[in-house]
Parts: sequence; structure tokens; C-alpha cells
Amino acid sequence: MAVSLATGGLKAFAVCSTTLAFKVFVTLSIQGHKAFGAGTRSPEDAKYSRVTQSYGITKSSTDQTEDSPRMARAKMDDVRWRRIVQNDIENIPIGLTVFLGSMLAGGNEAANCALIGLFTAARIGHTFAYAYQVQPHRAILWSTGQLCIFASGLNGIISSFT
Repeated sequence: MAVSLATGGLKAFAVCSTTLAFKVFVTLSIQGHKAFGAGTRSPEDAKYSRVTQSYGITKSSTDQTEDSPRMARAKMDDVRWRRIVQNDIENIPIGLTVFLGSMLAGGNEAANCALIGLFTAARIGHTFAYAYQVQPHRAILWSTGQLCIFASGLNGIISSFT
């Protein structure tokens, strides 16, 4: 017989962490595609692209010259999506760690469920806002995610001492 510790908070954690894992997978896939267009993939990946792949270090020998508007846009898109991925890497793991810690410390379950749900929605919204260049929405969504992390951490700390 299996022992289950599946509280509402841990179930919310399972749903939200899996949702965020899928979101990161989609984001990484888009970023990889953008890297092809900018020529910033590994040279051995060139067989999958019409653009020369050289990590973006050497000039392209294809029909898209380095200074063409199309190549400039491709490079901007590549950088934008790399920044989106970087932002996810900087925020999602620490956020999920704090949420899990708060839940395991016995933090208020309803608060943790609401906070991790809001964090997940904010991270997904942040990606859309970043991709579509929407400010101040991007900053608001990033801040919302950070506030959720801090609130959940505080929830866990308070429950640890009461």
C-alpha cells in the first residue's frame, strides 16, 4: 500500500510545476528555432537550416547578409528569446523551491495554493508580454511573480515559528 502525502497544496504544486515545465519546454523550443534564423546554432546544425550556423560568430554566406533588415530582426528575436529563457531560469527554480519549502513547513494551504497558481499565471503572462514587447505589463507580471515567491516564503517562515 502506498503512503500519500498529497495535500491540496502539494497537488497544486504538482499541477503548477508541471505546467511551468511544459511552458519552459515550449519557450526553449521557440528559442531554438529563433537561433536557427539568426545563425547562432552550432555549425553541425547547419544541415537543418538555410542560414549558416556559426554560433553567430562568423558572417553568413547565405542570401541573408549580416546587415540585412531580415537578419537584424532574426538576431533581435534570438536575443529576445534567450533573455526570456534566462529570465525563466533565474526565477522559476527558486520560486518552486520556496513554494515547496513553505508547503512542507506547514504554511497556510489556501494561501500557498493561491500564490503558486498566481505565480504560474504570472510567469506564463510574463513570457507573452516579453515576446510581444508589452510594457509595463511585463514588469507588472514579473513583479507579481516575485511577490508571490516572497509571500509564500513568509507564509512558510511564519508557520515554522508558530
